[in-house]
Amino acid sequence: LDVVYTREQSNISIDQIYQMIIKYRPSTVLCESNMAWRVYYNTLKERIESSLYGMGVKDFAAQGNKESRIFHTAPIVRDRFHYLRSELRSKEYMEAMRDRHRYVQMVKDQDDDFVDCESAAATAFKVNGLI
Repeated sequence: LDVVYTREQSNISIDQIYQMIIKYRPSTVLCESNMAWRVYYNTLKERIESSLYGMGVKDFAAQGNKESRIFHTAPIVRDRFHYLRSELRSKEYMEAMRDRHRYVQMVKDQDDDFVDCESAAATAFKVNGLI
């Protein structure tokens, strides 16, 4: 299973996400559907299902307190998430790993977007019976 994450965050466009989907060709796309992401999900679902036949698109909504969610799914992330592709060994990858380490170490004012993405992915995979 692949998780595609970028540090672009709120600056990322639907076209950029779509291009990542084309590049990595996942069998299923899980897209967060909370608040503004609902627009991304609806647009991506329509675009993917009309042009990339056979690829499923599902939405999920992050539930509960972010910190509780992250620490609750930490064992799944630790045991099941492995970053093996050589192209992931980029500056962005290194920053994501640093953010994960800093979050777990409870560094003040750490960036939690990457660990929250991992947590959401772990939850979505588990709920959908993928892990």
